[in-house]
Amino acid sequence: MFIADAVVVTVMHKELPGVLFLTEAVTIGIVFIVSVGGTLSGFAHFNFSGGMFFLHVINPLLVIGAYLFFKGEKDVRLSSVLLAPAFVMMYLVFDYIRFLFTGSFVYGLFPDEEMSLIIALLIGLAAYLVLTVLGFAFIMGGRAIQRKKSYQS
Repeated sequence: MFIADAVVVTVMHKELPGVLFLTEAVTIGIVFIVSVGGTLSGFAHFNFSGGMFFLHVINPLLVIGAYLFFKGEKDVRLSSVLLAPAFVMMYLVFDYIRFLFTGSFVYGLFPDEEMSLIIALLIGLAAYLVLTVLGFAFIMGGRAIQRKKSYQS
């Protein structure tokens, strides 16, 4: 996304909408929270050898930091907050459809034998609410950092 933004800025002299960076920060933030938090809590065990450490720990921190320090939205728009979970929600729909065909989820975070449409909808609703709050927190954090940067200059 950052490479695409650099190309658009260079060629078209425009920036990509901040909400794209917000959805990416929320998506990769939840990857960090689930993989690192799950491993530290003992709830799950993720493989952090080799490049997996970069993908699940370093990369999320860099993307979230880049959003907060460079791409954070100036205004709180309801549309941005509501769209923040979009990428993760699309993934959850994909994973549920895949489950219907294969009988298992990609990462095995949810028990296969207890899954039904109602439970999937409840998980989706809970995930959407949590991710919306995370998106709002990122927007507010980015705004605070941007304000502090503008006061210093």
